[in-house]
Amino acid sequence: MKKHGRKDVNQKQLETVFKAYGFTTYDTSSLGDGFPDFIAGKDSNNYLIEVKDGSKPPSKQRLTPMEERFHRTWRGNVHVLNSEEQAERFCKEFS
Repeated sequence: MKKHGRKDVNQKQLETVFKAYGFTTYDTSSLGDGFPDFIAGKDSNNYLIEVKDGSKPPSKQRLTPMEERFHRTWRGNVHVLNSEEQAERFCKEFS
């Protein structure tokens, strides 16, 4: 069952942080089926990024059942970020 995704309100801000650190980004939020919200690339490495809205309470930032399934079955890494500060830390670590 394919369910189309939706974009979190802070996704554009997080993508802007990545771009400021020299990453390219590609919005995949409309793919649905639990696929992460965007892909970031730098230095021949790709990163799947799941965005959560950090202004919401933790109970509202949980992965959906489809996201949980994707994360559990994906044989690579998926990173969950909920703020510009987390995005900056990530970019510094992987730059």
